[in-house]
Amino acid sequence: MNIQFKIFLLLILITFHTHPQEIVTAKNEITYNSVLSDFSLLIPVDKAVLPQEGISFRKDAAEFQLNEGELVRMSSIAGRKAVYLFKGKGLFVYNPNTNVEKEHLYRFYESDNLKSEFDKLFIISADSDFSKVFDNLTFSEIDNSDEYKSNIKNSSAYIINKESGYCDKDIIIPFIEEESNDFF
Repeated sequence: MNIQFKIFLLLILITFHTHPQEIVTAKNEITYNSVLSDFSLLIPVDKAVLPQEGISFRKDAAEFQLNEGELVRMSSIAGRKAVYLFKGKGLFVYNPNTNVEKEHLYRFYESDNLKSEFDKLFIISADSDFSKVFDNLTFSEIDNSDEYKSNIKNSSAYIINKESGYCDKDIIIPFIEEESNDFF
């Protein structure tokens, strides 16, 4: 073994021995349980009032129009700003692209398209581009977070079973694997 390699090994051993916490915590490992905990402990962080013209976003044949109200940003999931709660006046528009989708919609709603107003929308997105929809909003501190807690609890119950520790895999896996997907 040459002397330079021995010095290199010695430096590595000294670093591991003298600074173990720095090495262990240099990268927080994202696990199923850590992401599940993030979802289970969601709290409102800040909010923004929508601009007068509102905000809309589209995914395939679905469009969400947030016409007036406020957007509450929740605590991070695996370090990502990915969960929002909208309260106000909104419109969901669905115009299916395929005949199969149109037939299914007609069977349940007797219509080949759907328009439905809503006053609350719980948004989760692992799509890294999705948060850009809200980039131009000015978020400010929340005065009373208690008014949002029941909405958060009711909404998160659709994706998380706290008793069994289960979360829908299509939602949780992109956060664990630190990837993006186009779900929202």
